Amino acid sequence: EKEVLGPCVSLDYAFKYDDETEEAVSPVLVAVDRDKGAIWALEVDSKGVDSGTGAAWLVDRLDFAGYRGLKVTIMSDQEPSIIALKNAIAMRRPSETAFVESPVRQSKCNGLVERAIRNWRDQYRTLRHHLEHRMKDKLKEGGALSTWLVSWSADVIIKFRVQSSGRTAYELMTSHRCNHVVVGFGEKVFFQ
Repeated sequence: EKEVLGPCVSLDYAFKYDDETEEAVSPVLVAVDRDKGAIWALEVDSKGVDSGTGAAWLVDRLDFAGYRGLKVTIMSDQEPSIIALKNAIAMRRPSETAFVESPVRQSKCNGLVERAIRNWRDQYRTLRHHLEHRMKDKLKEGGALSTWLVSWSADVIIKFRVQSSGRTAYELMTSHRCNHVVVGFGEKVFFQ
């Protein structure tokens, strides 16, 4: 495995459930920051850079994490669609972006993102189950709520899951706790 200097972010595509196939549903781009433990997730129309949203979205996340102007290493497997995405990210960043690809058929080299996908998927499933229980109905796949829940599940991990350091990923990125009021996903709030 190659040595990585500086901030390192691992990327991979995932699906909301283990048994889903590419033909049936939209993929989810999952990124994990090795140093700060942040997990980001975004439902995309397709793998690669066709929609253009994945690259801009991840550059924004890297900037929020404090990496604007810093060299960042992006790790992934050798899937052509994710390599194209990495190239698009590098074109959008004003500073150097290095690439590391794991060897073919050696998923252990990108194990960090595989664990992040499991953590994100577990959080997504929990929040979805809770919402469906309250609605007494199934969440419509491909709808706005389902798409938003993908990213919100990762945000919950970033803002509220305390790491072994005693801090959340949000605290490591911003140097302060997440202090804004949070309600359950999909809850009605009366506000004046």
